[in-house]
Amino acid sequence: MLYDINGTRFCQGTITLFLLISYFLNWMPLTILVALVMWAGAVSGVEKAGLFYLLYIKLIRPVFKLISVEKERDPLELRFAQGLGAVFLTLAATLFYLGLQSFAWIIVLLVAALSFLAAFGFCLGAIIYVGIKKTFIRRV
Repeated sequence: MLYDINGTRFCQGTITLFLLISYFLNWMPLTILVALVMWAGAVSGVEKAGLFYLLYIKLIRPVFKLISVEKERDPLELRFAQGLGAVFLTLAATLFYLGLQSFAWIIVLLVAALSFLAAFGFCLGAIIYVGIKKTFIRRV
């Protein structure tokens, strides 16, 4: 499936920004909101339910007349990466409400750092997906 690379980068940059705001304000509900957005993208697909991706495609790109840079990507790769981030943010929220705030914020900052890297083309979740696919899924 074709994805606008700038859209996926905008998505990851927005995730990074919101997670850093959540950390600096010590406000876990924003992290939970980001986790929910990531869960929606993981379950339904980034192109259908990825709020930040859709914000870019439907609003940012047309308003600022940005050029679409499309690239063929496996939709499951993006869904896996979003799901992985969502799992870790859900873990962080759980730890936070169990009283382990320091561990929770470490996980949030880790996800923010990895989202930042993904915004510039290095997506660890996608790399893990490709590794799993090559290792365990044999073509018949």
